[in-house]
Order: sequence, then C-alpha cells, then structure tokens
Amino acid sequence: MARLTQADLSAELPAPLHADARRRVDSRTHLFTHSRAGRFAVSNGRDITFDPAPGHEAECLDAVLNAAPGLINILRGQVSLHAAAVASFAGALVLAGASGAGKSTLAAALARLGLVPLADDVSHLDDRSGSEMLWPLRSQPRLWPDAVQALGWTDRPSRRLHEAIEKRVFVPPALLSEAVPVAALCILVGNPGCARLLCTRLHGLAAIQALLEHVVCRRNMTILRREPVLMQRLGRLVSRAPVWRVSIPRDLRRLDEVAHALSRHFAIVP
Repeated sequence: MARLTQADLSAELPAPLHADARRRVDSRTHLFTHSRAGRFAVSNGRDITFDPAPGHEAECLDAVLNAAPGLINILRGQVSLHAAAVASFAGALVLAGASGAGKSTLAAALARLGLVPLADDVSHLDDRSGSEMLWPLRSQPRLWPDAVQALGWTDRPSRRLHEAIEKRVFVPPALLSEAVPVAALCILVGNPGCARLLCTRLHGLAAIQALLEHVVCRRNMTILRREPVLMQRLGRLVSRAPVWRVSIPRDLRRLDEVAHALSRHFAIVP
C-alpha cells in the first residue's frame, strides 16, 4: 500500500541515472518538479512525498494524485493509461487519448446515459487476478467551461479544480469502489472533419503501439530500461480486451449524438 507524506524535498538526487527539467530518476527514487506547484517523489515503489510551493498546496496534491499512483502501478508490472473510464453492465469502457481529445467530456456524456464514472484522467489496469480489471480512482469528472455548457451542467454543484486552472470538478451521483472487468479500450482521435463516429478495430502490434502512446510515466520506464516489461504487459492487455481507434467529431454541439453512437456500437446501454 502506498504511503503519502508532506515533507521538504531537495531539487536533486545524489547520483541520478537521468536528469532533465522535470524529473530526476535513480534506482529507487523518481523526483518530479512541477513548474508552479512544487515537487513530489516516489521512492521504493510505494512511498510518496510531496513538497508544495507556498500557496500551491492543492495544485501540488492534484499533480501527485494524477501521476504517482500510475508510476507505482507501472513499477509493479501493471499499466496505467491517460484515459477516462465508465462502467456499464458489460464492464469498463476505457477512453484513452491525448490531452484535449475529449476523454472527460465523452465520459461525462456517457454518464448522463446511465453509466458510472470510474476514472477521469488516468485509468489503472491490473491483471494479477488473471483478468483485466480497472480500479476506480479519481472518478469525479473534471471539465472545461465549454464542456460544462454542452452537457447542461451549469447548475450542478461543482468546485474549481484550483486557482491556476478553470476546470470544474463534479461529484457523480454514483461511485464504485470495487474493480471492474475491462470490456474494451478506445483510442480517441478528434477529427473536425469527421461526419460521424468511426470505430476501427486494432490488433496485435498496432494495438500495442497505439496504447503505448498513452501509458502514464512511460519515460520513467525507458530510463530504467524496463520497456520490455511494459511491452509484455501491453501484450497481455491486447490479448484480453479489444482495442479500437475511435474518430469523433470535434463539435460539442454533437456530443449527445456521439455518446449515443458510441453506446450503440459497444452495446453498453441496455
């Protein structure tokens, strides 16, 4: 189990294997520096220490909770993806994609159809049971003002993520605490010229390479020369759960249309 502590952190490690503007890495510690919020470190694969800059405590803790669990998961031989996720009677639908791809917004739109939010920005996958399972963590939708408007959520209770970002955090009406079997993984590709939802199944190496682009803390695995372990883990993942490239129209006025089309394609709404 991970342990979280607030304490002073040095900006350096004594003998780093790697050092750049954002991170220092040695055999036991991963030290991250945030441009505004401060620093945090993960040591021994379980100990998390954060050192916020004055006045940025909430932003630093948000950065810690975004990155540290994914790094711990991957150091344990599992995988975490930059992805939102929702639960249906069929299992978890994972929505991976680059920043701004619409992961959170589409997951919130699916929640309006009756699905239960599982993850907003990072999805943690675990196969130690022999099946692909997703553990709910930080499932509250975090949305930009234009997405809030498109969803019709302007009157719903929310709070600002923190002073530096205009995103709003919403508490969903239902939350899950148990792991959910993974039904499918989608790689979202926003396409302004896309006339309709387009789903393309990916197999084998193409599926692995598509997911690899969205692995949390992949750079740290490269530094530690553990990419073969990561590739083996992704190989198990794509052998157990289908992977799809999903092109969606980049028009918030069509959000309901896209959510209904996706739910029909994956048969996730009874």
